[in-house]
Amino acid sequence: MKRRFRSLQATVTLALSALLALMAVAVVEPGRARANSEPPSVHGARYTGTGGLGAAFVEGPPSIFHNPAGLLSIDKFELTLGFTTLLVTYNAPFGGYGSEQDSPPLIGPLPFLGAGFRVADDWVLGVSLYISVGFGGNFNNIGVLTEGARVTRDSEGNVISVDGTQDPFVPDEPVDQSVQLFIAELAIPVAWEPIEGLRLAAALRIPYGNFRAVAYQDIVGTWGPAEQTVAGFGTPGVFLGVQYDISDVVTIGAAYRSKVRVHMSGRVNLPEGLGSIGGGAAANLAAETDWFVPHMIRAGVAFHLMERRLMLSVEGRVQLHASANRNLTFALENDREGMEGGVAPTVWRLAQATGLDAFVSNFEWKNVYLLGAAAEYEITENFRWRFATTWGINATPTTTVTPFSPPPSNRSWQVATGFGVDIGHLVLDVGFAAGLGPTAVIPTDDPNNCANNDIVKGGCNGNYSINSWFMGLSATYRL
Repeated sequence: MKRRFRSLQATVTLALSALLALMAVAVVEPGRARANSEPPSVHGARYTGTGGLGAAFVEGPPSIFHNPAGLLSIDKFELTLGFTTLLVTYNAPFGGYGSEQDSPPLIGPLPFLGAGFRVADDWVLGVSLYISVGFGGNFNNIGVLTEGARVTRDSEGNVISVDGTQDPFVPDEPVDQSVQLFIAELAIPVAWEPIEGLRLAAALRIPYGNFRAVAYQDIVGTWGPAEQTVAGFGTPGVFLGVQYDISDVVTIGAAYRSKVRVHMSGRVNLPEGLGSIGGGAAANLAAETDWFVPHMIRAGVAFHLMERRLMLSVEGRVQLHASANRNLTFALENDREGMEGGVAPTVWRLAQATGLDAFVSNFEWKNVYLLGAAAEYEITENFRWRFATTWGINATPTTTVTPFSPPPSNRSWQVATGFGVDIGHLVLDVGFAAGLGPTAVIPTDDPNNCANNDIVKGGCNGNYSINSWFMGLSATYRL
């Protein structure tokens, strides 16, 4: 590969400037940050072992997910197949303090398939398919559900008084609840090296979303299950990346991912209908919703020391959830009127008048800020060991937290490690990571999200915690 070198003095000056700028980005407005629906240590087991960091040093097909400028490390052709297994357990209440329970382990296989082809001296093309967003969980044998706080409002909807929490609802038999969302993306990048050491890239992203949920909800005084299944493609977006070799010692890198909207449509099945206004008759309604993958900016600097046997890197990342994930609204349509599962016209007009033609889950997520450091050491010519740690702030505020969302936290930690083995044309990587964070304690029900008239409740009192583990395995074949 072509390189450009500068003096050591210029290298140190620019490197320190990059580090200071990076730290400023990572700590600005920390009080506003809160949830991350995007698993950090994924896609290429090398980057599981570096805690998801890699803006300045990522190479090969995994660059398509982390920073597409890294594709220019490909000599002729590379193909990467990887799997990251995400294991998550939640502990959360469904009926207030004392009702906390553990979820069964949620195992999420996150596959990655990517390839890059050098088509000219300064050009590389690629293609990749991966999961970019994962969100949700499941709980079994729930024996108590919160009614929420008694809230009195005036004619304009303002809260007049909050009388505390009602007695929890106890179903005849324990119920199960689950929420699962994933967003997959097909990315097609092109990377170009216009001058020595400067690598530029752009990728077209085509997203697809799938959402499934089974929740036991209070619909106008009647508790019953609501089953939702929607899916669909989204508006294409872009992913831009740059890497620059300041010298043979220092490389800086940055990437920007645009916000995309994923429109999903499907059905909502209400076995017990629209509560008391529907007389308990089953309803099957058309549904549609939008999920937004937020803007993301990441930047890092990598130091290559000891004749490039040791790599040290620091990186910062910002995900702009505040402008993307305000709520998740399911707009309902009575498209089976007069048929089985349809709702009578008079009942549907009443449902529309009372707001039952849409199920709204408030998120009010905040922007996510993350700062991390990684190290990689070449122990022998074909064996490398990695270690990383990251610090971040979850996006979920206390006012909207649910048993299925990452708990509010301003000090979530992740530790990661792994190794790679180079066997001629084949590179095998293994990575491990664990997410750590404190238990979030919600003292009282939020009157705007956990009230007796809210269908989808959030911000209800209790203790919330989450544990997450990652194990990555990937193989790269290269020519």
